[in-house]
Amino acid sequence: MTCQKPHPTQLDLFNDSGAVVFANDAIAALRNFDAVHAAVFIQRIIAGEPEYHGLDTLKTLCQAVQDWPFPSSTPMEISETVRRLEVEVQPAVETLMRGEAKSFMRPYWLYLAKAQGSQAYDTEFPQSFCAGLYLRTGDYSFAVEAIESIPRWNENSDLVYWLCLARYPIGGIDACRSLLMRLAFLRSKRLPALIREIADPQIRKEWIAFKSEFDWLDAEGETTGAWFPAWQLLEHSDMKIASDAVPSLDVPPVQAFDLLSRLIKLEKRGLSPALVSLRSQLRNLDHNLFAAYMARRSTAQLK
Repeated sequence: MTCQKPHPTQLDLFNDSGAVVFANDAIAALRNFDAVHAAVFIQRIIAGEPEYHGLDTLKTLCQAVQDWPFPSSTPMEISETVRRLEVEVQPAVETLMRGEAKSFMRPYWLYLAKAQGSQAYDTEFPQSFCAGLYLRTGDYSFAVEAIESIPRWNENSDLVYWLCLARYPIGGIDACRSLLMRLAFLRSKRLPALIREIADPQIRKEWIAFKSEFDWLDAEGETTGAWFPAWQLLEHSDMKIASDAVPSLDVPPVQAFDLLSRLIKLEKRGLSPALVSLRSQLRNLDHNLFAAYMARRSTAQLK
């Protein structure tokens, strides 16, 4: 495990108590993953100032460093290790090291990503799969490779979610827009969380505009996001969406997306019986969406 060089905290030796000095010594040892020396300094705190406010946090992190590596030979073990790191270790690191927390935690996540038990996707323990762990380390290309090695990955909302997160840092929103659309169809209730996690200003702005314009939908409904792809087509009629972005699902949001896609192509040829027929199908499918579609067409004609 790569050790990070310590960054000593500046102390006022006339004002800081011995506990503060020993705490900083313990943190310096833990930065080097040296639980033995950290434990020595923690014992000195206990002996001199047992009520020191950061004592429990120091003890938690020292114990974790001492116990590492945690069991990680099966997906179940890795899942439990992930839980322990999230619940016990990371909060302690963030409290004690603040801005250094991410770099301190990286070797832990990387160790798990390379562990034998993380190499296969297990539906019972999805958090154990290496792709999600590589996302934590910033190794996005490895995450992409791991996900795309899974047969029919594009039918699994976990894998689509992670692949979107992995592609965004590599290629921006254009590299993962189709994945956003696919997740909207597959598991629409997860779409708001994905948009928040990506934190792309453009897609966040579009999400707000979608909810504002499609105000007949429940803004907080679990299936609302499934209509986001249809809004995207209305907003960006020339938008390129990969053919595999749309799953084979017989549900209104997918049907609406398909109808709009066909309408946009036909419109380029002018008014025709086929265009009128498709517009009628869209109206019968959802009159609110049809009204939004026609309103935009009327606006375009006035320009």
